Amino acid sequence: MTTAELVIEKTEELVHAGPGDEEAVRQILECCGQKRVSLVVARHHFLSRLEEDPQDGDATKGADLLTAALDRGTWSLTEDIENTT
Repeated sequence: MTTAELVIEKTEELVHAGPGDEEAVRQILECCGQKRVSLVVARHHFLSRLEEDPQDGDATKGADLLTAALDRGTWSLTEDIENTT
């Protein structure tokens, strides 16, 4: 199983478990091992589901969690800018 597949599986688990967004994002970042591409692929999976069914609440939540994880990862452009100023 690829890291992206593991992230998809973990995100689906977290969407259903509902631990809270902060905890979910932390677990997603831990699951991906700081592999940004895996998060991008996983997010694309949920966005594709939304294209097929815009009313899919689980896909919306999954995409939102992955977007937050992408924003908070160590690769964040915002963080890079803040560290250079």
